[in-house]
Parts: sequence; C-alpha cells; structure tokens
Amino acid sequence: MYHIRLFLLSLAIFLQIGCSSDKNNTSSSEEIIAPQPLTYHDDANITLLSAGYGAFGKYSVKTKSIENNRYNYKPEYQKLNLKTVLYHPVGIDTPRPTLFFYGGYRSQTPDRYKGLLYFVASKGYNIIFLTCPKAELRNLKLVTQDAIDAFASYIDKTKVGFIGHSMGAGVTFWMIKEFESQLGSKARLLFPMASGYTAFNTDLIPTEKDIQLPSNTKMIQQIYAKDFTTDIRIGIDLFLNNTILIENKEFMFIYGDQNHTADHSSMAHDEQYDAFMQRSIYRPLDALMDEVFNNNPSARKQLKEQLDKDAFFHPYIGKTPQKDIKEYILPEKEYHYNCSEGGNVQSKRKEYCKALGL
Repeated sequence: MYHIRLFLLSLAIFLQIGCSSDKNNTSSSEEIIAPQPLTYHDDANITLLSAGYGAFGKYSVKTKSIENNRYNYKPEYQKLNLKTVLYHPVGIDTPRPTLFFYGGYRSQTPDRYKGLLYFVASKGYNIIFLTCPKAELRNLKLVTQDAIDAFASYIDKTKVGFIGHSMGAGVTFWMIKEFESQLGSKARLLFPMASGYTAFNTDLIPTEKDIQLPSNTKMIQQIYAKDFTTDIRIGIDLFLNNTILIENKEFMFIYGDQNHTADHSSMAHDEQYDAFMQRSIYRPLDALMDEVFNNNPSARKQLKEQLDKDAFFHPYIGKTPQKDIKEYILPEKEYHYNCSEGGNVQSKRKEYCKALGL
C-alpha cells in the first residue's frame, strides 16, 4: 500500500511539473538555430564581416510560433496554414526590445527572410514575422495584437521597431501609429525596405500630405537602385512627407555592382547571405537598433564611418535623395507598382508622389 501511494505521489509531481512547463508554450514545436544559421557565400569572394555593425551576434536563436487564424474565413487561406513566428535570443530571460516584421506581397512564410530574422535575434533582440494572404490587410492589426498577447513575456513594450519589405514596408507606416499608445513609449524605430503603396490601397492610406508618426521615431528608409517592381518615388514620398524630425531619419539608396544586384528582393534569400546583404542591409539596421534600443547617440556616426571605410559598397545615406537618383527612375508605367496604381488599384497618394519632380 505504501509503495502504491509513493508511486501515485511521484506520478502527480511528474505531471504537475510537465504541465507547468508547457503553460507558456505558444507553439507545437521549437527550433534552436546557431548564431549564423545560413551559409555565407559571396561570388566576388568578399570577406565575411566578423566585427562592427553587420556582424552576426553571439546568441543562438530560438523560434516559437502561433497559428494565424484571422484569415480562416476563406478555405483557400486555411490551406496556407499561416503562422506568426517569434525569433528570440537563447539565454535571455528578461523582456527584450522587439521588431515587428511585415513581409512582402504573397510572403506567407518567413523563409525568404531567414538571414535578416536570425541576424536580429543573434544580436540579442526579438523579431516577430507577421503575414497576411495576398494584400488582405484588414485583419493585420488583429494579427499583430495576437502576437503581442501571445509573446507578452518576451517583449519590452517600451522599446519596439517596425520593419518591412515592399507591401510590408508600407504597412509599417500604418502599424507604428496604430500601436502608438501600447508600444514604444521610450524608443521606436522604422526600417522600411523597397516601400510600396500596396498597403495603402485601402482605407489605411493617409490622405493628408504629411503622414503623422510618433514623435520619438527614428528611421532609415532603404531604396534599391535596380528595383523595377516598386516605383522608387514611393519610398521618396514616404521618407519626405512624414512628421519624423529631419535629424531622426536617413534616406539610404543602395547601389550594387556586377556581382551584387540591388533589386526589389535584395534582402530576401532562403539559404544564403552575402557581402552585399551583410554590409548594405544588416549593417545599417544593426546601427539603428543600437542607437534606438541602447540609446547610443554615436551609432549613426559610427555607421557612416564604417560605410566610408568599406572598400566594397558605398550606399548613399543622407537627409534628402541624392543628386543622381533621376538616373535610376523608370517611366512610371514600367513599374508594376507605381505612383498611381498598386496592382491596378488607384493610389490615394499619387499626387504627392508625382509632385516630387522626379
């Protein structure tokens, strides 16, 4: 009888421990990845950065995911099995500054952005991948709120960033304002890449010229020289016509070379990253995170010094678009997403975009 009671007591303790360990589990599986999970390969044999901004951090990365059921009202969307995925550094138990990442059109999984997502987490920050099917953006605010609620114990809500690519870059200008009362009271960053108006071809697009953004936001707007998908003038409009103080934002125009094409998907590669991605994309994001999240006032100065000393890539970075930008702008109708249309939908900002004189 004594042995039976001892067995039952042991079993109860075991079950209690097991249940309590799963209490905060938001995913059916977890994955731990090394700090540099992808292969570094460069066709020009440019050396991997091992120090300074752009170098991968010391942390391994763990992922957690939750189901994104906000679009299950259509059977075709149910089949996509949409997930919201958190990438966070292993070994840090306190809430961390967190980036909310919005992918481009039809980017239903984070696979295209592996390098960027793992890079951020390797530096000791969190980054959350969020998506919606096609351009159905009306539930994306709810998807973001679901992530905030599910991963609350990981997120330092006082220090956040909004980062995106293409359609997702346009989304960031909306989301950072939508969550102003809830996120970013101490620090905010904005890092849009190859911005499109697609996100604003609904009621989301600001009709006033100056887009109202939180006053403590700091931004780097990235545009790519051979982006033949999204009109370059869209990114220029979004950079110039917002309420961020001029001293808190930088316009960054990325040039490539014969081995590295600066195009619409420069940051989106599945299994590899190269010198161009590391030096032209990871590096400025790294510096911006350091400035905003660590309150480092010299971060941008250090970034510019590193860019100047780099023998391989020299992107433009400044307060206004550079003088030679006209050489890289195509006739409007040659862009799939241009100033007037985004996927054949009229843009409410077309007059601001055309008024740039470019």
